Amino acid sequence: MTTQLTIKRVSQTLLILLAAICCGVTPASVLAQGPVQTKAKLQYQVSDLPGLGGTSNGGNSINDQTWVAGYARLPDRNRHAALWRNSLLTDLGTLGGPNNSVT
Repeated sequence: MTTQLTIKRVSQTLLILLAAICCGVTPASVLAQGPVQTKAKLQYQVSDLPGLGGTSNGGNSINDQTWVAGYARLPDRNRHAALWRNSLLTDLGTLGGPNNSVT
């Protein structure tokens, strides 16, 4: 009776190992996983970009110091190049014509 019980346990163990190998799980891969790495959290802040009194303004690009370059419209609907640093607007004007923007 003891021999049959031993053979049954060995058979069950081999069956479990065979199923694990077929599923791609090996004892070495389970032990090699180590601590689970977490993804870095995305951090961002949405800011309002003040305008020059016109109907619209917008940023075209941003750098790693959070400077935003783009355009701002004047009340006469002309478009000037603009630079926002720390949410403060600098009017960069135009290159001679009525409209300009920065990328």
